[in-house]
Amino acid sequence: MMEKQQEKFSFIKIDKGKLKRGITIALEDCWGLLEGASWGLQFGSYLGPNTAVIAASILGPLRGAYCSYKAANYEIISPDTTENNSSYPTFNDCVEAYIYMRESGLDFNEYLPKKISLELPESKRDLMIAGAKHNLLLENIKENKLSSTPLSVAAISKKILTREEFMILSNPKARKLFNKAESNNTSGNPFDYGTVANEVISLYKEAIQNSSSSYRDVQHISNRYISEITSTNELNEENIDYLTSSICVLASSSEYWQVYDNQ
Repeated sequence: MMEKQQEKFSFIKIDKGKLKRGITIALEDCWGLLEGASWGLQFGSYLGPNTAVIAASILGPLRGAYCSYKAANYEIISPDTTENNSSYPTFNDCVEAYIYMRESGLDFNEYLPKKISLELPESKRDLMIAGAKHNLLLENIKENKLSSTPLSVAAISKKILTREEFMILSNPKARKLFNKAESNNTSGNPFDYGTVANEVISLYKEAIQNSSSSYRDVQHISNRYISEITSTNELNEENIDYLTSSICVLASSSEYWQVYDNQ
């Protein structure tokens, strides 16, 4: 099955060129979303019906935003500085950035990619929001826009967060998985979504890495993979959603960091 899938998904060949730094960073976000989503699948279902999917939709963009900041710190913000994990946001920082985002009451649809146009089936259009949430969380982390509202107050008194959001963000296992990932430096590594899903995202990442520096190429590659991912019968519905969401995050993050491309 893997060989068949590899042949199916490796049809895109573009001359190799120098990647724009925004895309380089966005590749880490792509993996970060999948890593965070995998955490949601690991424990979300124990919190109640359908909570695994909700957990994945929260922890995926949150982890992706963290990975984006970390990659940008290496590539752009302080590339000549020795890496020091103590300078990176903590899990608490990420949660406070999430609460700040929810307090702002922003319309996620206003923060969708504008330079890269993604073509999703109508039934999957809502997955675009993963990229918008990622960018808003990234902005809050980068600019230190962290809420001072305690998690319990945000959920119970102010009702800014849903019950599911509170259960997920306050769950000790989420913090444990976050801290373990950092201590093991696992960001950027594949996760066990199944042989086919792992192969697909690896091929997508390879296609992006071997592309030119044009966002038009990224758009072309992304839309071809979205088309194949959403129409294949070799992936279950969850994997289709998470793989598609990761592509949406890459597109959004690429646009976020494009200001640095010509520096």
